Amino acid sequence: MSSFNQAEPTQDDLQAKLPPPAMVQNKIPATVQITAEQILHEARELQLLHNELVEGARAICERSVQCLPNQIQAWIQYAKFETSNGEVARAREVYERALEKVDLADFNEAAEQLLVAFAEFEEQGKEILRAMCIYKFALDHIPKGRGMDLYSKFVLFRKRHGVRLGIEDALERKMMPLEIKIILAAYRWKKEQVSSHDIGSGLQEERGTSLFTRF
Repeated sequence: MSSFNQAEPTQDDLQAKLPPPAMVQNKIPATVQITAEQILHEARELQLLHNELVEGARAICERSVQCLPNQIQAWIQYAKFETSNGEVARAREVYERALEKVDLADFNEAAEQLLVAFAEFEEQGKEILRAMCIYKFALDHIPKGRGMDLYSKFVLFRKRHGVRLGIEDALERKMMPLEIKIILAAYRWKKEQVSSHDIGSGLQEERGTSLFTRF
């Protein structure tokens, strides 16, 4: 039997024996189809989550003012929280509740901070007459020597809205006398400040009435 040597396969021979590579027609992944119902469903879930978060934050704010009713910054932050969520009526109610906790007779710095924040809130809401009355009430009761900063803010307020001193009284008379509850709070502490010997003379009623007529 004769023997023979087989030549080793070349690189070309190996390449020829390999199967051809598979051709990929489209390497882009298929797009995920999202229906309108899915979008609405997700939007509702997000809204529910937002509402839960808002209610939780509101409960925390409420507890803070209940536990620390004399902390004016807690009331102001509570009102700003409501404003940031578009709850203007709730924010105004928070400010009005805070007025009942402030010692307006003493008119300390806390009272000034609250009234300025309240006035700025009303101004942002385009309630210019309300804001003006709050500023003027604060200026009428702030102790002498502490009113420069407050007066400067009021001057800037007048400039922003073109309110001249000569027409302020006319503007104020257009307001409903009992529309701003700050007047009620002021009237209440005014009555408390009247001494007992003034009650019989009618001075108590006169002082309370004069406070209303200014607005």
